[in-house]
Amino acid sequence: MAHIELDMIQTAGVGALALIAGMTMTRRIAFLQRFCVPSPVSGGMFADLINTAVITLFLNIV
Repeated sequence: MAHIELDMIQTAGVGALALIAGMTMTRRIAFLQRFCVPSPVSGGMFADLINTAVITLFLNIV
């Protein structure tokens, strides 16, 4: 099974990228603004979808 290890700095960087993605999504998608979805939530959902796609498509784990 594939294993990915990140140190504290790398984990913070990935979290910052997810937050920036969430901020961008919240600004551009009216649905998220209308229902007041916070940027960390939309960014976390986006990161989760990317993570699930990578695991399913590239690692064949499911």
